[in-house]
Amino acid sequence: MAYDTTNVLTRVQKLVKNADADVLTELIRIVEDYCKVYLRVDLLPDLMETAVVEITVARFNRLGSEGYKNESVEGLSIEYNDFVEAYAPMLNMYRKLKSV
Repeated sequence: MAYDTTNVLTRVQKLVKNADADVLTELIRIVEDYCKVYLRVDLLPDLMETAVVEITVARFNRLGSEGYKNESVEGLSIEYNDFVEAYAPMLNMYRKLKSV
């Protein structure tokens, strides 16, 4: 099975209800580009679909709070993870598989 951006969008839409498809598509493109650079590949392997879905959902949930490490609103405190730190272990597993 080949990596499929349309499938990624469908999976993200199942997790993020009522989100604008254009916004999700753009976020997916950004995440895909980031992953390609990080993994040093031109095409993403199908193994990366789940990683792209998870990172896209995390990026969507953070829209409007880019650049913040934490945020407090009416007693609710949110601490954001660094995307590189949070997803590097998953991406590094693919890097290791690729080099074998």
